[in-house]
Amino acid sequence: MNFTDLRLKIQRFFRRTRYIFLVAIIGLAILVTLNTIVKYRPQQVVPETNLDTRASVMDPNVKTPTQVSSSIEELISIYMGYCNKNDFSSAFDMLSEKCQQYMFHNDINEYLQYMYTIMPTPKEYTIQNYSDLTVNGKTYYVYQLKYFDNLIETGLTNTTYAYTTEKITFVREGEGSLQMNVGNFVDFEDIKRLTEGEYLKIDVLTSLVQYSTITYEVKFTNRTDNYIVISDSNEDEEITITLNEETRHPVERPDIILEPHESKTVSIQFTKFFDDSDPVTAISFPNIRVMTKYSGNEAGEEVIREEINNAEAKLGMSVGL
Repeated sequence: MNFTDLRLKIQRFFRRTRYIFLVAIIGLAILVTLNTIVKYRPQQVVPETNLDTRASVMDPNVKTPTQVSSSIEELISIYMGYCNKNDFSSAFDMLSEKCQQYMFHNDINEYLQYMYTIMPTPKEYTIQNYSDLTVNGKTYYVYQLKYFDNLIETGLTNTTYAYTTEKITFVREGEGSLQMNVGNFVDFEDIKRLTEGEYLKIDVLTSLVQYSTITYEVKFTNRTDNYIVISDSNEDEEITITLNEETRHPVERPDIILEPHESKTVSIQFTKFFDDSDPVTAISFPNIRVMTKYSGNEAGEEVIREEINNAEAKLGMSVGL
């Protein structure tokens, strides 16, 4: 066989099989493309929660009773259904009277403003038991809700996704029904504890308990013809709360200055996690000054020190809680 015959046979072979080669090349290209797509395809993100949503984050050995957790999950499902349908009036009606009154001042517009910050659009959610505890005959079930967009619809990639969270509390007193609170609100209590002396009367009226703070409403009554300075930031220690293991100062120290025979009610907020197992035992005012003259902080350091040194009396007072 000469070279010409060989070339002709090769040409005939390729003419007969050219479509097979074309199909093979196209198939190989498809396989390479599919492999690339699968390799770099965004993986659906699943927000992390404990495998057992009944187990407390604070203490995994503590679990919400099955019957209670089922009721809580049903309430949350109904509540989220209302929110995702923009039926915020029905959602607001599910909240406890205390939450409506002391968190949102019985104003659904305040509630709406809050909801637009926490979930401005319909959201998916996950729930997790955060802590269970009983205080003064009431059982509190604190759940954390995590709100996020539908991950498939938004096309989020890898493990990054935007979300918001809040603590929702369910409260049961005795054999009563579960009361639902949102916005990190836990409870509101009338305290009505007081201490009084020759110069001053201090009434701790109420406490507003949120998950990470506690706010006391305190009434001060000046019984003298002088000025009384409880707090004006001119002493290091002016307002504190005492816990079993530490002393804490307010989140923001308010100015509390009483004119002769004046009464004044002030809200004082402290950082205090509800489930930290370290109760508040007292609120204290360790540097009270009874002053015949008070020129205020604008007077300058020298005048301030002189007036403090010439105070008629200096004292500390505490109210047990």
